[in-house]
This record gives sequence, C-alpha cells and structure tokens, in this order.
Amino acid sequence: MHKINTSTATSDNRFTDGDFAIGIPPTQLSAAWFNAVQGELTNLVEGWNGTIGEADKEGGNYVLSQTSNNQILKIIHEKLSDLRTELQNQITTNAANIATNTANIATNTTNIATNTANIATNTANIATNTAHVSGLVGTIIYAATTDNVPGYLKLNGAKYGVADYPELARWAFDNSGKTISDYAFHLDRPDLYRTTFLYRKSIFERNTYFRLPNFRGLFLRVLDEGGGVDVDGRRRDILSEQNHADQRVMGFFNPSGSYGLIVNGNTGPFRAENVNRNYAESGDNRYGGRIEFDNSRVVSTSQNETRPKNVSVCAYIKY
Repeated sequence: MHKINTSTATSDNRFTDGDFAIGIPPTQLSAAWFNAVQGELTNLVEGWNGTIGEADKEGGNYVLSQTSNNQILKIIHEKLSDLRTELQNQITTNAANIATNTANIATNTTNIATNTANIATNTANIATNTAHVSGLVGTIIYAATTDNVPGYLKLNGAKYGVADYPELARWAFDNSGKTISDYAFHLDRPDLYRTTFLYRKSIFERNTYFRLPNFRGLFLRVLDEGGGVDVDGRRRDILSEQNHADQRVMGFFNPSGSYGLIVNGNTGPFRAENVNRNYAESGDNRYGGRIEFDNSRVVSTSQNETRPKNVSVCAYIKY
C-alpha cells in the first residue's frame, strides 16, 4: 500500500498538521496517495466473491457503486458472518467429535472389559483343554511315583467329599457308582470297594462322600469286548474284578508190577519217592513209596499268589 511521501510528510511517511508558529507546514496531499488508497478500496470491492447484494453486481461481477457508501461495510459484515458461521460449524463439528470420541471411549472401555473377560475365558479354556489333553475325567494312569500327581487322585480306596471333586464324583456315579449304607461305607474292607466307587447313603447326607476304588496290588486288564481272549469276557463290565486263577497243570505216572509201586516213567510235576529217599525223575524206573505233585518242577511259583512278571507302579485317576 502506498504511504504519503510528499515533501511535507514526516520522515516516517506520516501526516502532520504542521505548526505555523515554528514554521512547520501541514502535510501536503498528493494525487498519487489518494489514487493508491482508492485503488486498495476499489480492488477490495471488485475482487470480492461473496454475496454483498445483487444491486452491487453487474454482469455477474461486483462493481463499484457511485451511490453506495457501504460496500466495504457489507463486505466486512459478510466476512464476519462467514467467520461466525465457520466458527459455529467448527464448534458443532468439534462437539460431535467430542461426543463420538466419548462414545468411542465408552465402547473401547466396554471392549477392553469384554476382551479382558475373553482373555479370562480363553485362559480358563486353555486350562480346561490342557486338562483334557492330559487326561479326561475318569482316565486311569500309571505313574512311577508314590507322590501326588497334579490333577489326579491315587486309587487307594480313600474317601473324598463330593463337593471337593464334583466332576469325578458325577462321572463315577454315572458310570460305576454303587450306593451302600453308612456302616458299610466306613468299614475297612477293601473287598467291598476294590474296583467300585462307593457312595454313602444317609437320610441327612445323601451322597455327601464317595470312596475311590482300591487298586493297590492289582493288575489292570483291558476289557475284552468280544475279543475272545478273556475267558470271562462276556460276563465282565468296566471295573469288574476277576479273581486269581492258575493255568491248568497236568502230569501222569504209570504204576505196574507186583512188588509194591513201580514207576515206569513220570512227567511234569510228578515225582516218585522210595524208602531210601531216592527220587525217580522223568525217564527213571524206581521203586517208590509215594507219588508227589509239585508244579514248581515245571513253572516259577510263589508261596500264596499267581502273578505275571511285573514292575511296581501306582495307579491314579483323573478328577
């Protein structure tokens, strides 16, 4: 913009009223300065693309009006109105954004809570799946330890509360449970609960406790289910007990002669003993006073049980 620069203007291009008393004349106006100011103002009007009024238009463009003295004021008002509208729109937008962000925060908070719950659920599922991977409820395992095995109970005939192991108690009751009297329940009689889960039957405490089977010293045998291996297979169910038995052992001797008992050969578990305590082994012909049966001459024997070759472990059941 053009500043006044006539000879009577101040050194910093300002107007002055002058002071005739001391010989300072007022600032002399020039056509160049007026034309510059006029150009600035007219350019403002002619360059405006707002809506100051149809009366100020000519051919679609705003022109200077010789009769109007408020075109610039209209422009200022319109600009202020535009700024106010823009500011209000921005406030409305910001308010909407704040509301949206607040809703998003609430949603995110809910999502966080949901995700936290999902994490807890997933953690529980992982624990459950891990438990299922390590064994389903009722699964029996052998372990080379006498210590407690996490997630399992030792099959030693111990008593437990139903509330302490509800899943195992329910599984046992549904699959192989047997309800007996309180008196029988507490008897120290392993033969009563060797292979069966027992529940106490009481008027006041129905199925409050249950007793595990007692597998100590027993072997497990896979249920035959028509396999034709177990001779008692057709009569057996899960956790049914089969008593011990020896495979049949047979032998024979052939006595002959009229001078007492003469053994003409013996086989298997038989032996002939004579008065001189000489023994007639297989293939020998000796006079004998007694025929003895002893299957230890044929197989390995024990004093009071029949057993396969084995190693000792402990049996546990998944709860």
